[in-house]
Amino acid sequence: MGGTVSGSSITGGTVIESGGIAIASWDGILGYPGRVGEDAPILGRDGAHRNTKTYRERLVNVAFLARDRDATGTIVLPDGRRQHLQVNLDGIASLIDGAGATVILERDLADGAGSTVTRWIELEAVEASTPVRRSALFGPSHSAYEVVQQFRAAYPMWQSETLHTDTLTQAGSPNAVANAGNGRISNAVLVFAADSLVTHGTDAATLEIAGSAGAVTVDIGAASITNGGGSADNLLEPPAQAYWMRLYPGANALTVTGANVDLSWRDHWL
Repeated sequence: MGGTVSGSSITGGTVIESGGIAIASWDGILGYPGRVGEDAPILGRDGAHRNTKTYRERLVNVAFLARDRDATGTIVLPDGRRQHLQVNLDGIASLIDGAGATVILERDLADGAGSTVTRWIELEAVEASTPVRRSALFGPSHSAYEVVQQFRAAYPMWQSETLHTDTLTQAGSPNAVANAGNGRISNAVLVFAADSLVTHGTDAATLEIAGSAGAVTVDIGAASITNGGGSADNLLEPPAQAYWMRLYPGANALTVTGANVDLSWRDHWL
């Protein structure tokens, strides 16, 4: 909870063993085939629109089991990590129910080639948790407490643990970029070394930066454009489509006109 994802590792936060995960409702999660969610115009150029999510958000109920410390003062989790949990359930509840609380769920799945891959999905708390209630007793001094909290997945798809990176160049056009997942990626990050135009071959989508002074970062997931650390929405040229850009499952061809563009993304699965 409250951890930070960097590359293929998660740091910080508090680890609490979860007793179960349940989808609150499947209604309206994926919509109908081909559905694309649209948001209001961004600030800056007239007619410039953004698409923050390819699919509707997903609501997930997570039941946390918070246990007292054992006789040695530690709790050993299944993967061998040790986590000290004070018998302060108000503190645990505040972590779950606090403003901006986030939870990162992980699962290991077979990749079909004899190996196991780790996927994760980041959730944000959307409402107050239910009261903490006592669960079954494991012994006179080893009782468990359960907290049920509803979260929202801004990106409702499982993402790869590994952060992929590539440098798109004009000389290398079309640049081959692979999305190994089965879901469209709409939260990639592009860093333009200078003014440049990127065209996505699958649907001829365009993303162009003009009038920059140095590197420009386009964070599609956060719907932000920064130049020199400050907001620079005005540097985005009106795209040819009603969203910024998204990578489709399978091979993606990206053509660059102008300076190099660094691309980072995570594979997405439904």
